[in-house]
Amino acid sequence: MEGLEPFNAGISPTLMGMLPYSTCYYFMHETMKTSYCEAKNKKSLNRPEMLLIGASAGFTASTLSFPLEVARKRLMVGALQGKCPLHMAAALSEVIREEGLRGLYREWGASCLKVMPSSGIAWMFYEAWKDALLVEKRLL
Repeated sequence: MEGLEPFNAGISPTLMGMLPYSTCYYFMHETMKTSYCEAKNKKSLNRPEMLLIGASAGFTASTLSFPLEVARKRLMVGALQGKCPLHMAAALSEVIREEGLRGLYREWGASCLKVMPSSGIAWMFYEAWKDALLVEKRLL
Protein backbone atom coordinates (compact mmCIF):
# COMPACT_ATOMS: atom_id res chain seq x y z
CA MET A 1 0.00 0.00 0.00
CA GLU A 2 1.44 3.37 -1.05
CA GLY A 3 -0.60 5.65 1.21
CA LEU A 4 -1.23 9.19 -0.01
CA GLU A 5 1.92 9.33 -2.16
CA PRO A 6 0.16 8.58 -5.50
CA PHE A 7 -2.35 11.37 -4.86
CA ASN A 8 0.42 13.94 -4.39
CA ALA A 9 2.71 12.74 -7.20
CA GLY A 10 1.47 15.27 -9.75
CA ILE A 11 1.11 18.28 -7.48
CA SER A 12 4.56 19.77 -8.14
CA PRO A 13 4.39 19.65 -11.95
CA THR A 14 0.84 21.00 -11.85
CA LEU A 15 1.80 23.92 -9.62
CA MET A 16 4.92 24.62 -11.68
CA GLY A 17 2.69 25.06 -14.72
CA MET A 18 -0.28 26.77 -13.10
CA LEU A 19 1.56 29.45 -11.13
CA PRO A 20 3.21 31.09 -14.17
CA TYR A 21 0.00 30.67 -16.19
CA SER A 22 -2.24 32.23 -13.53
CA THR A 23 0.17 35.04 -12.77
CA CYS A 24 0.47 35.97 -16.43
CA TYR A 25 -3.28 35.51 -17.01
CA TYR A 26 -4.38 37.97 -14.34
CA PHE A 27 -1.54 40.40 -15.00
CA MET A 28 -2.23 40.50 -18.74
CA HIS A 29 -5.97 40.93 -18.25
CA GLU A 30 -5.57 43.87 -15.90
CA THR A 31 -2.79 45.46 -17.97
CA MET A 32 -4.68 45.15 -21.27
CA LYS A 33 -7.93 46.35 -19.72
CA THR A 34 -6.28 49.39 -18.13
CA SER A 35 -4.26 50.26 -21.25
CA TYR A 36 -7.27 49.89 -23.52
CA CYS A 37 -9.47 52.06 -21.30
CA GLU A 38 -6.78 54.74 -21.11
CA ALA A 39 -6.19 54.69 -24.88
CA LYS A 40 -9.92 54.93 -25.63
CA ASN A 41 -10.64 57.34 -22.76
CA LYS A 42 -13.19 54.95 -21.24
CA LYS A 43 -14.07 54.09 -17.66
CA SER A 44 -15.33 50.59 -18.44
CA LEU A 45 -15.53 48.07 -21.24
CA ASN A 46 -18.54 46.86 -23.16
CA ARG A 47 -19.21 43.13 -23.37
CA PRO A 48 -17.44 42.44 -26.71
CA GLU A 49 -14.37 44.34 -25.45
CA MET A 50 -14.41 42.27 -22.26
CA LEU A 51 -14.62 39.09 -24.32
CA LEU A 52 -11.70 40.11 -26.54
CA ILE A 53 -9.44 41.24 -23.72
CA GLY A 54 -10.18 38.10 -21.70
CA ALA A 55 -9.43 35.90 -24.72
CA SER A 56 -6.20 37.82 -25.33
CA ALA A 57 -5.12 37.36 -21.71
CA GLY A 58 -5.77 33.62 -21.96
CA PHE A 59 -3.90 33.42 -25.27
CA THR A 60 -0.85 35.23 -23.86
CA ALA A 61 -0.74 33.24 -20.63
CA SER A 62 -1.19 29.95 -22.47
CA THR A 63 1.50 30.79 -25.02
CA LEU A 64 4.06 31.75 -22.37
CA SER A 65 3.43 28.77 -20.11
CA PHE A 66 2.70 26.11 -22.75
CA PRO A 67 6.15 24.43 -22.61
CA LEU A 68 5.47 23.67 -18.94
CA GLU A 69 2.19 22.02 -19.94
CA VAL A 70 4.04 19.88 -22.49
CA ALA A 71 6.57 18.86 -19.82
CA ARG A 72 3.77 18.02 -17.36
CA LYS A 73 2.11 15.80 -19.96
CA ARG A 74 5.47 14.16 -20.70
CA LEU A 75 5.79 13.34 -17.00
CA MET A 76 2.28 11.87 -16.91
CA VAL A 77 2.73 9.74 -20.02
CA GLY A 78 6.19 8.66 -18.88
CA ALA A 79 4.77 7.50 -15.56
CA LEU A 80 2.20 5.36 -17.38
CA GLN A 81 4.87 3.87 -19.65
CA GLY A 82 7.35 3.28 -16.85
CA LYS A 83 9.99 5.67 -18.23
CA CYS A 84 9.21 8.88 -16.43
CA PRO A 85 11.69 11.79 -16.48
CA LEU A 86 12.85 12.73 -13.00
CA HIS A 87 11.45 16.28 -12.93
CA MET A 88 10.13 19.14 -15.08
CA ALA A 89 13.58 20.25 -16.26
CA ALA A 90 14.40 16.69 -17.36
CA ALA A 91 11.06 16.47 -19.18
CA LEU A 92 11.70 19.78 -20.95
CA SER A 93 15.19 18.74 -22.03
CA GLU A 94 13.84 15.38 -23.22
CA VAL A 95 11.25 17.12 -25.42
CA ILE A 96 13.89 19.47 -26.87
CA ARG A 97 16.33 16.61 -27.46
CA GLU A 98 13.72 14.41 -29.20
CA GLU A 99 11.62 17.01 -31.03
CA GLY A 100 13.57 20.27 -31.00
CA LEU A 101 12.25 23.59 -29.75
CA ARG A 102 9.11 23.15 -31.86
CA GLY A 103 8.19 20.20 -29.64
CA LEU A 104 7.60 22.62 -26.76
CA TYR A 105 4.62 24.03 -28.67
CA ARG A 106 3.18 20.81 -30.09
CA GLU A 107 -0.63 20.99 -29.92
CA TRP A 108 -0.46 24.67 -28.91
CA GLY A 109 -3.04 25.65 -31.55
CA ALA A 110 -5.57 23.16 -30.23
CA SER A 111 -4.96 24.46 -26.73
CA CYS A 112 -5.64 28.03 -27.87
CA LEU A 113 -8.93 26.92 -29.41
CA LYS A 114 -9.95 25.81 -25.94
CA VAL A 115 -8.35 28.52 -23.80
CA MET A 116 -9.32 31.65 -25.72
CA PRO A 117 -13.12 31.23 -25.75
CA SER A 118 -13.07 29.94 -22.19
CA SER A 119 -11.00 32.89 -20.94
CA GLY A 120 -12.99 35.45 -22.89
CA ILE A 121 -16.33 34.17 -21.62
CA ALA A 122 -15.08 33.84 -18.04
CA TRP A 123 -13.76 37.43 -17.94
CA MET A 124 -16.84 38.79 -19.69
CA PHE A 125 -19.13 37.24 -17.08
CA TYR A 126 -16.83 38.19 -14.22
CA GLU A 127 -16.77 41.84 -15.30
CA ALA A 128 -20.52 41.89 -15.99
CA TRP A 129 -21.35 40.46 -12.55
CA LYS A 130 -18.87 42.78 -10.87
CA ASP A 131 -20.50 45.78 -12.57
CA ALA A 132 -23.99 44.57 -11.63
CA LEU A 133 -23.05 43.95 -8.00
CA LEU A 134 -21.27 47.31 -7.66
CA VAL A 135 -24.33 49.13 -9.07
CA GLU A 136 -26.58 47.21 -6.67
CA LYS A 137 -24.26 48.03 -3.75
CA ARG A 138 -24.38 51.76 -4.61
CA LEU A 139 -28.18 51.65 -4.60
CA LEU A 140 -28.29 50.34 -1.03
